[in-house]
Amino acid sequence: MRQVLNCPSITVAPYDAAHVYSAAGKKLIVSYPALISTDDTYLHFASMRRNSAGQLRMTAYLGPDAFEAKPRTRVLWSNNGGGTWPVQDDILPYDITRAVVAPSDGRLIAISEYLTPGPAGSVQSKYFSQYNIRGLWPAVSTVNVTGFPALTLPDPNYYGAIWSDVVQALDGSWLLMAYVMLDGETAYTLYCLKLSADFQTMAVRSVVAPSTWHPVPSIEGPTEAGLVRNNDGSLACVFRNGTDTNCSVVTSTDDGLTWSEIAMTTLGVLDPTLKKLDDGTLLATTGYAPVGNHDMFLHLSADNGATWMLGYNILTHHNTYAPVSPLALSTGYVAFERLDDQHFLVAYDDDRNPAPQACELWCQRITIQ
Repeated sequence: MRQVLNCPSITVAPYDAAHVYSAAGKKLIVSYPALISTDDTYLHFASMRRNSAGQLRMTAYLGPDAFEAKPRTRVLWSNNGGGTWPVQDDILPYDITRAVVAPSDGRLIAISEYLTPGPAGSVQSKYFSQYNIRGLWPAVSTVNVTGFPALTLPDPNYYGAIWSDVVQALDGSWLLMAYVMLDGETAYTLYCLKLSADFQTMAVRSVVAPSTWHPVPSIEGPTEAGLVRNNDGSLACVFRNGTDTNCSVVTSTDDGLTWSEIAMTTLGVLDPTLKKLDDGTLLATTGYAPVGNHDMFLHLSADNGATWMLGYNILTHHNTYAPVSPLALSTGYVAFERLDDQHFLVAYDDDRNPAPQACELWCQRITIQ
């Protein structure tokens, strides 16, 4: 079912520069913040992906953060690098998707957040495709995820979640991260999964981080993950440890079959997303500082993710250069996408619900020199 909103085109261009930051030998020219969408209920947990045709697709929840609520998802499209967002649809009853595959045929294969119970104790994942702006949404496809040990249900509806970047494997399949709760445990374990090139099978490839790895175990365990392929062919994965600890990093030199010893980082706490410049410099967005405030960050790494330098604070930039619309409360989840080797977009929510003020989505454009 689709409900098409009567939303006007929201103009963001020309992305006038607001301030210049420096980190890792790079100059970051960040635009004034631009409002791209509003809603009078909820509008949060944004994610963004660019297809092979250059179109940007962003999604955000239009409901409370609860599986049972079956919230609507707002889907926004831009044909000009985020300069305008003329298509804004509400989709029922799909949930938000952070893991999105962008094959060369222009489609976006969006993988549902939740891993759900299937027949005979199986674990299932769902995905759906968006062919183009306001194109056909085919029926949701279901794939069994094989290779997990016995799992428990932290919620009656799901075993865990897929909340990660997606990277193409060397054999043409796709690698992504999922966190699930093993039978008898009370915190999540982070797994690397392999999705076949034809999207028909999904299987466990490796354990990335066990639930008990951290010296001070988190109530949650390792969960949300960013994933990127370095210029030397290795993989870097940055993952969340909970709500009060910086993210950790691991690397793999065998395409995700085994992973290095886990190391702590100076990144923020939640929702890490990784991108890369052509010269190998990594960029990461994260939300929150360990003290629990609502800051959002962009960091850079010149050594394949081993160490990180702060590029700038996204929230501080917003409140400095959009003073008439200061962020009152954000979930700290940042949508982050590469447009080309010099230009990137970050999008984030002002999650003011409940009323009286509407929730908002904002974006900033980053030029890197």
